[in-house]
Amino acid sequence: MMRLLLTRQLLCLLLCLLPIVQASAAGPQGVLHITDPNFEPVALEYNALVYEDASAAMGFGDIRQLSVGTEKGFVPMQGDASRARYSRSAWWLKLTLINDTSETLPMRFAGDTSSITYLDFYQSMSGNSWSHTHSGEAVPLSEQPLGVFRREAFPLVLMPGQQTTIFVRIQSDKALMLAPRLYSEKSFTAHEASLSLWNGLLIGGLLALTVGTLHVTVFSRSRTFAWLTALSLVIALYEMSGRGYSKLFLWPESTDWAVRATPVFGYASLAMFLIFVMSGARLLQIKLSGKAWLVALVTFELGLAALAAAGQVHISVRLGYFVMVAHAIITFVIAVVLIKRAAPAGRVMLMVTLFFALQTALRFSGDASFLPDWVTMLNMRDSTNNPVIGLLGLYINLAFLAAWIVIVAKQRRRAERALLEHRTQEKNRLQTEVERQTEALNSALQYANEKNQQKTETLSYIGHDLRAPLATIAGYAQLLDIDKKPSQAQYIRAIERSAQYQLTLIDELLDYAKNELHPLNLNPEPTSLTCLLDDVVNYMAALSAQHNNTFACTAISPIPAQIVIDQRRLLQVLLNLVSNAAKFTQHGHIALNLSAVDNGRKHWTLTFSVSDSGIGIASDQQTTIFSAFTQERSSYGGLGLGLFIAQRIVENMDGKISLDSALGLGSTFSFSIKTLAAGDAVAWSQPMPSAANVITENTATTEHLMSTPLPPAYERMTLAKLARDGQLTEIEEWLMNMHAALPDCAPFFHRIQDLLATLDLEKIESLALAPTAHQARSEGAV
Repeated sequence: MMRLLLTRQLLCLLLCLLPIVQASAAGPQGVLHITDPNFEPVALEYNALVYEDASAAMGFGDIRQLSVGTEKGFVPMQGDASRARYSRSAWWLKLTLINDTSETLPMRFAGDTSSITYLDFYQSMSGNSWSHTHSGEAVPLSEQPLGVFRREAFPLVLMPGQQTTIFVRIQSDKALMLAPRLYSEKSFTAHEASLSLWNGLLIGGLLALTVGTLHVTVFSRSRTFAWLTALSLVIALYEMSGRGYSKLFLWPESTDWAVRATPVFGYASLAMFLIFVMSGARLLQIKLSGKAWLVALVTFELGLAALAAAGQVHISVRLGYFVMVAHAIITFVIAVVLIKRAAPAGRVMLMVTLFFALQTALRFSGDASFLPDWVTMLNMRDSTNNPVIGLLGLYINLAFLAAWIVIVAKQRRRAERALLEHRTQEKNRLQTEVERQTEALNSALQYANEKNQQKTETLSYIGHDLRAPLATIAGYAQLLDIDKKPSQAQYIRAIERSAQYQLTLIDELLDYAKNELHPLNLNPEPTSLTCLLDDVVNYMAALSAQHNNTFACTAISPIPAQIVIDQRRLLQVLLNLVSNAAKFTQHGHIALNLSAVDNGRKHWTLTFSVSDSGIGIASDQQTTIFSAFTQERSSYGGLGLGLFIAQRIVENMDGKISLDSALGLGSTFSFSIKTLAAGDAVAWSQPMPSAANVITENTATTEHLMSTPLPPAYERMTLAKLARDGQLTEIEEWLMNMHAALPDCAPFFHRIQDLLATLDLEKIESLALAPTAHQARSEGAV
């Protein structure tokens, strides 16, 4: 085993020394003899002389005067010359090249890295003159005469037998390895072409990864993929900066940023990777222990990126080793935790961690010159910029992305299955709930119908039981009216009037109960339409007098004299409509208009319209006015069944009552029915006489009463409100108080007392609101 190990070490040593043997012959330090025109790249660590200018302030003239081999002069480069140095010193290299071939040799002198801040090249010319070329990251590309290359490579041309001496000044804010190489023009071009191919694959792959993750982010709207997109972009910028391409294509004229970009993007990529891991753990619902350490490390890495961006590149790069070690340890712990918890991304995370540990190890080994040349031959001795290692990292990133997409897809499928199961369960639950609620609703509806049936029957029974004694009272009052004394007349009329009012209410209840219990039956029979209208006029004569209204019944077109219809039901509808108009109109006008259209063959369409100038109906109440037990104002009396019963009757006659009303502008109820004429006779009715005599009599009585002293207007307004609300006790208290306070108004109080005894509240309200004699004379004069 030891023999095999020793053999491998000797083989590596021979491979490292082979370019030197091919290109040079034995000679003094600081001199390189080139004997082969097609020589392979030569590592100059064993040929060049080196001097460290700690002050970085010495000029070329001072450097030329330094001796060789002394403590304060140039000394041969030792075996660890290629070890990474973190120093602000300026390093000078001195080398003499001799062309021992018979051919002209075009060559390139190149540094071993593309991250040199300042690089100055001095070459001896004929005589005692020197040429000077200034280059480096901090020098704008337009000021560099070396051509378009990603790293500095000084051109040299030696004629056969010619020799030249070169001085090279190197200064860098980053890690610096003094490992220059000498290339033939052919080998340098081939090497750069091969390296450009590998670098193109790496950077192009990273940019393709960025675009792919960006599309996934847009379509999935995932914060985790957004961080992965940002991470891929930052890594691509880091690789471009570290390999010298950002100086060529992104910021060629930059000086400071070109030097700072590599550490800024490097530390930012480390921080974004940890943020991506934490976001992924949150997405997978995995609790990471030691999250505070993760946050602290992310903060520290972002702080180093900010420090490098501020210009302190040297300090931030010196701390890079510690950050990389801490990053490797923490990511390894996270990978182990994920694997123990059987997380889907655990193995992929372990691959990423091992790759980062490999990069860290190569970085340490390369900086310490532990690696042989064949390991880093693709990109000199800078192992961190080796494209093969970069492509391996790209492959791992692609594998990580693929694994993450599979994980997210599995999560989405699991979520969809869970959502489908939840929807199915919710659908079954809702269906069961709907069935239960429907059953409960049907039960409640059946219960309500039964209760409504019972209430209707109860109303019918109550109506019948109340109507009998009231009819008896009304009958005896009529008998008393025959032999009445003058002093008893008003009391008998009060009894009869109250009984008739109650009988009217009971009849409405009975009609409602009958229609609810049994379908409405119509009994059409020949009916005199003119006689029916006379009955309506006679009925309205009494109703109009109560509120000082005028009434007119007009046939605006020829009407049939005899029609086949249920006379009682049609009369009921008209009386309900006109009585409803009379109830809500005071000192106004009520009109019943009738028009007829002859449809031929004795078929007629009759249109009835009842209009008033009363209080009107608000628009929001017009939709409910035809409902049972609904009133515009309950203070006007009644049960609210008149319009409901009228609508039911008209609907059974294949018609419908329409309403046109506005608050304060009166109302108009209209309906049309189709009927059959009982004969060919046609009647034409002029406007029928109204109850003018009754109105005149009531007006004269009111004017006589208004000529006597009256209470103040505000007191009469209070009385009108009490009468409108039907507050009998409060009216009696008002009369007692007014008798004591205003004895001169006794005739008015006696009249109110008489009307209160007969329960004529409408008349009380009318008298309370009537104008005084003085107001009447003023209005007449106007």
